Amino acid sequence: MPKPPSWLAEIGLVTFDCFGTLLDWRAALLTQNIDDAGFARFEKASLDVQLSDAWTPYRDVLQAGIKAAEPSISPARAGLFARDFGRLCPPFADARGSLRLLRDTVKVGLITNCDFSHGMDVTAALGTGFDVLVVAEELRAYKPTARAWDAGVRSVIARTAVTRDAWLHVSAWDHYDLGPAKERGLRTCFIERPGGTPKAVADLHVANLNELVDQIVDAREGPTVYMVRAECKDDYTAVAFRSWMLDEHLADVRACPGVREARLVSLGPRSYISLYTFATRLDYLGYDTDYAPALQQRGKERFGERVAFDRSVGRVQGIR
Repeated sequence: MPKPPSWLAEIGLVTFDCFGTLLDWRAALLTQNIDDAGFARFEKASLDVQLSDAWTPYRDVLQAGIKAAEPSISPARAGLFARDFGRLCPPFADARGSLRLLRDTVKVGLITNCDFSHGMDVTAALGTGFDVLVVAEELRAYKPTARAWDAGVRSVIARTAVTRDAWLHVSAWDHYDLGPAKERGLRTCFIERPGGTPKAVADLHVANLNELVDQIVDAREGPTVYMVRAECKDDYTAVAFRSWMLDEHLADVRACPGVREARLVSLGPRSYISLYTFATRLDYLGYDTDYAPALQQRGKERFGERVAFDRSVGRVQGIR
């Protein structure tokens, strides 16, 4: 893997274009038996509608595109295609697992040309939530227009409090995404996808999403998992310990800065392991210095020698 650029360590938010970058929109057209020439007609007709001054819902954009690609398509089939587009586009093979690992390291978002309903379908298809989701229906404009990008940047900053130099936008498309994002002061990453821009202008080029996520994880030294194994002396203590963890302690841990996840796993009637995932090793070190001593003292005061603890810490790598 190439050495990640030093500025990747400062990235706290990664946003993605959706169709053509995370989901394969060309596969959706193949379900309608569209050939390469039809792909080009679909893209041109869709873009023409998106660039018009009047707002048009994405379903209507899709219907215009599919009718241009296949003029003989029936109105009913065109309508179903437009309605189900978010479900017809499969995720690229590297998308689901890499996004899960990326969300343990940084905030993750989507800026996508679609309606709210398609956005929900996309979220379900990718199998993960997003820290911020901006759709064209919210902006009342489509990428690559300036009004869409200006409104989109304002919306993301307002909802995440991210600075532009800590924000990376990822796409396979120069015209729709990478050029406008770069003009607005964002870091950009080109990812190779079928039909994408051959020579995109971007700060970083990657062959696939796995490569990008590995570079971010390496640059930010994360995510880091802190593991605490607890051995209870008797059944009564085990029940009390489990209740305390679920009702109080895990909530206190989740409230600490940098914690992405905190959960309890049962290893047996009297054995448990707590797994605390931090975005980076620095976040873990901050927790270990500023929060862990007080939290550990509460456990000691409550259970004394009735619970024995064994603690360890390690990096999460390659989980997809």
